[in-house]
Amino acid sequence: TEAGLKDALTWLRQYGIAFVHGVPCQREITTAVLKRLGGVQRMLYGEVWEAVAKEDPDDHAFSRHSLAMHTDCTFLHDTPAVQVLHCFSQSEDIPAVSHFVDGFWVAERLRQRSPECFQFLCTTPLRYHYYVDDMSEETMSHPLAMKKTFNVDDSGALVQVCHNNYHRAPVSYLSFDDVPKLYKALNAVEEELVR
Repeated sequence: TEAGLKDALTWLRQYGIAFVHGVPCQREITTAVLKRLGGVQRMLYGEVWEAVAKEDPDDHAFSRHSLAMHTDCTFLHDTPAVQVLHCFSQSEDIPAVSHFVDGFWVAERLRQRSPECFQFLCTTPLRYHYYVDDMSEETMSHPLAMKKTFNVDDSGALVQVCHNNYHRAPVSYLSFDDVPKLYKALNAVEEELVR
């Protein structure tokens, strides 16, 4: 409905997350809802795809284990502004629970508690990559991107958070002095994520 669309967009704008109920478990209907929300961006596996848990996955996202807090698609130069997850069916043998955290809140807490770590993550780009054995030309062949963990605008206001230890590439491009600063800063982020 128009009212439901307005509510979802209001929640996304104000809180960065929205829950939509009553969407039938059909790919075509899910895609239609996405287009009403603002469009669909082609990703590694197409516009819309199924994430199914595997016994021996190439990517943590397809494992049967819980994931640490992270932002998705950090390896893409053009990270989607909104990601939609639609659970068609829940595993019968392993109950699934989704957890969400306000990355902007985490960044602001870090800015207050550890300004040097916050500043380091605002000024030091990290390399992210996506590499699995079954990548092909159709799936964009091993994307790689450099991103700062906290992107701020010219006034210092936070505009984006990019944090994903699963897809962070080796840090051999950093100076010897910056490596311990990086790990100190990333540990500080992890501490804030679980507070």
